[in-house]
Amino acid sequence: MKFLAAFRPFRAPVLSRFVPRFSFVFHAVRLLHATNMVHEMEDRMIVGDGDRFIDLREVMRLVGLSSSTIYHYMKQGTFPRSCKLGGYMSRWSEIEVRAWMAERLAERPQ
Repeated sequence: MKFLAAFRPFRAPVLSRFVPRFSFVFHAVRLLHATNMVHEMEDRMIVGDGDRFIDLREVMRLVGLSSSTIYHYMKQGTFPRSCKLGGYMSRWSEIEVRAWMAERLAERPQ
């Protein structure tokens, strides 16, 4: 039995429950995640004129605020609103976020 244990197929923690292990989709997604290409593809959503869509994780990293604070400021109208790209996907314009940061810097006392 120890001999057979070495030949167990690879099991991804989440995908193996929903996609059969021997399907093309399973191996393609496993390869994409292994090479971190999924996040690279999301980061390359270029809008035009050097602007690009950035996700909440990137917005939080840029401005140093939590997600709840960002959504609170959006509700007040003091932070750039997100753009719905479909489904549950919301992104922000990087130029608008950086302009908001520049406004905050301009408001501070000298």
